[in-house]
Amino acid sequence: MDNKIIAEMLTHVACCTHNDVKEVLFVGKNEFIVKELAKYKNLVITQTDKLDATHEDKFDVVLNDTISNDITNIYRSLKKDGIYCGLSENVCNTEVVKQTYTSYGKLFTIVMPYVAMTDSMQSIASFVLLSKKLHPTADIHLDKSDFLEGLHYYSSDIQRSAFEMPTFVRENLLGVIKR
Repeated sequence: MDNKIIAEMLTHVACCTHNDVKEVLFVGKNEFIVKELAKYKNLVITQTDKLDATHEDKFDVVLNDTISNDITNIYRSLKKDGIYCGLSENVCNTEVVKQTYTSYGKLFTIVMPYVAMTDSMQSIASFVLLSKKLHPTADIHLDKSDFLEGLHYYSSDIQRSAFEMPTFVRENLLGVIKR
């Protein structure tokens, strides 16, 4: 079930934040992500094993089920209001996260970590949202998020709360997270 939680938190955070998702690039192999994307009508989905430079200004949303530091190709592949959601280093690993998120912040207007509790409740999945324009809590579309069916973990309330970090994390990443 952890892969389903990851799929829901990558897919719906991005798709319920974006105003009008039409084209999605999915980098990875988590079959649950494709199933979650199927809940949105008329999406053009491109799936690949790795991000490359061939997709310039093409996608509304890019989802990645692995940790990626390919910031240039992520940025290049997104349209002007594009959103990237991918797995991230654990936010408590502050030195690595600071370095990575600082590089993200050189290109993206919004750089925000978020988390989800796994089914086993023995670990936390860490994610990052990178956006050129849209904010994941201010711009959430309740008309989409509140009407999704067949979910195990995601809800609009979970989306808003997933971006709340403990004080020590916020303090350690002050100036790095761009809200």
